[in-house]
Amino acid sequence: MFRPTLIYLLCCLSLSADLVFYDSFDRKDGSDIEDAVGNDWSTNSAWRADGEKQVFLKDGAMRITRLEKANHAVSVKHDFPLGDCTVSIRFKISEGDRLGINFNDPDLKTAHAGHVCSIRITTDYVEVADQMNGSMNLDLRDKRKADPDNEAVKQKIAKTEKSNPIQLKPDAWHELQFEIRGDITKVYINSMFVISHQSPGFAHPTKRNIALSVPQQVIVDDFRVWNQAGKR
Repeated sequence: MFRPTLIYLLCCLSLSADLVFYDSFDRKDGSDIEDAVGNDWSTNSAWRADGEKQVFLKDGAMRITRLEKANHAVSVKHDFPLGDCTVSIRFKISEGDRLGINFNDPDLKTAHAGHVCSIRITTDYVEVADQMNGSMNLDLRDKRKADPDNEAVKQKIAKTEKSNPIQLKPDAWHELQFEIRGDITKVYINSMFVISHQSPGFAHPTKRNIALSVPQQVIVDDFRVWNQAGKR
């Protein structure tokens, strides 16, 4: 049986040097009772769902399903020391489901939980957000809690976020690809450009991990990370 680290090394040896990670999830699930994705992935099920299994490897893909008892969206995380980068992922979602991809830096103390930036996608819209200067900024969060109707705070957060409507076929495979180059992020779905946004948080020099955030249910496959922008 291959160890997860060996799977990772074999993949990297056969790919270009700037492709720093690839996971096809084409392996046996490590456990029937708890999350055991392998390949250095971790999840939050231990403290959000009493350790019960929410992430499954099946039919060569990763299936993420939040339990009713869970008190938070499922987070499936992998550590990467990234600046400018490109990420590609195949996904399948149903109507009403949502896939989030969060970039985090635990050493970033001005943002809640070190949130740097994020992408959200449903069958109806895609959204990109500079979280460290917007919704997760600790100063703005405190002001919003104290006064939810504070227009100045709302406007500051709005400048860090951007969304566009889309139409995706539910329960079908799609490919999401996005790049971060300096303070600009661009998003492509099924090879078609869908949105671009400029905000200073995207240029944060170190995104230390990527976390897939799933509030309901999503299937993902073919997860790729490049340490350069514009790789397609």
